[in-house]
Amino acid sequence: MIEFVYNNSYYVLVKASSFYLMYDYHSKIYYKVENNFIEKKILLTQERVKQLYNLRKVLTKRLENAIAQ
Repeated sequence: MIEFVYNNSYYVLVKASSFYLMYDYHSKIYYKVENNFIEKKILLTQERVKQLYNLRKVLTKRLENAIAQ
């Protein structure tokens, strides 16, 4: 993916991308949305954020208790 971005970056000096200069056409990415699992990944991410938030609350309470003692 990084290589794709680099090769398709527009260069002002030559007024084209390096991919276009080498192959004489613009590259494209075809991405089928119906075949990906973005919604599932979002749900997993949301669950992980909730877990981290709860962990932060627990650790904050422990730190407060340790400081109080």
